[in-house]
Amino acid sequence: MAGDCRLSYRQIAQRLNLSTSTVSKRIKKLQESKIINSFIPLIDANALNLVMYLVGIKIRPGNSAKDVAELIKPLAYVSHIFITTGYYDLIVVSVAKNPQEIMKQLKEITSVDGIERYESFQILEVSKEAPVEALIYA
Repeated sequence: MAGDCRLSYRQIAQRLNLSTSTVSKRIKKLQESKIINSFIPLIDANALNLVMYLVGIKIRPGNSAKDVAELIKPLAYVSHIFITTGYYDLIVVSVAKNPQEIMKQLKEITSVDGIERYESFQILEVSKEAPVEALIYA
């Protein structure tokens, strides 16, 4: 499924030499256990003329990274928020239409209470993007 989530249960069953009902039950079990959260395509932001960027966020002492992440979560242009180790407490992944929109979004992101400092990084090119499932069997 990592290569093409559009495969039918029947096609998966044929490839794995299993019954369709077995595949259906296994996928349902994976969904219920939250191992599979959704079936979505990987969108190429560059093909849509979108600018992807990261924001490294250092949390002000006495504040919680989880609390700050919760305040950033509702922002529609934010695709991922990672609580991390290292210098930055949070890494935020976002997309914008142009550099002016990045500036506007950065003002909104960094106006959230609890942020000490931040640094942004525009992604120039994606060298590799793979679903986690593909990495498990590598």
